[in-house]
Amino acid sequence: MNLGTPWLSWHVFRHTNATLGEQIGMALSDRQAQMGHGDVRMTMHYTHSDMERRRAGVEAMSEKLTAVTPGTVD
Repeated sequence: MNLGTPWLSWHVFRHTNATLGEQIGMALSDRQAQMGHGDVRMTMHYTHSDMERRRAGVEAMSEKLTAVTPGTVD
C-alpha cells in the first residue's frame, strides 16, 4: 500500500516501537521479546537515543561537578 509517504514503512514502526518502549521505561527484555529478537543487541540497534533525556543527564552531571561542598575553599 502506498500512502504517498515513501519514507514511511513498517520498518520505521519497529524503530518507533523500540524507542518509545525505552522512553516509557519498558524493560529491555520485554522490548526484545515483543520485537521477536533472539539477541538483545538487535533490539538496541532499533532503539534510538532521546535528546531530552541526554540533555538532562549532561545537566545533572554538570551540577554535580560544579557543586560547592560546604567547608571548601573556592
